Amino acid sequence: MEFVKHKNAWYWGKSTIIVANNGSAVVTVQFQDNENYANLIGLSVHESSRKNGLGNELLVEAEKETLLNGKNVIRLYCEPKSWMFEWYKRHGYKKIGMVHYNGIMIEMEKKL
Repeated sequence: MEFVKHKNAWYWGKSTIIVANNGSAVVTVQFQDNENYANLIGLSVHESSRKNGLGNELLVEAEKETLLNGKNVIRLYCEPKSWMFEWYKRHGYKKIGMVHYNGIMIEMEKKL
């Protein structure tokens, strides 16, 4: 799958929105100027495109983008009892804490 990247600049840093070229998957990676890690936000694959590895490809693209932006750690938040929590664990993400954000969320990170 090929991806299109949309780069944005904000007062706190920058971000890249990565979209599958057929529009079936998207993720945002945020890079704050004063942090040594990137934030992975909103990884989403349309139902009709699931179970074919597209989410895996999108996650790898987000990790590559993180390294290209000079960060070697990527963090995310995930619901503790969701299938996504186990999915991220299988991809090398480790639980580093819990936060209260619209309920309890697991904070995870991966060193790249």
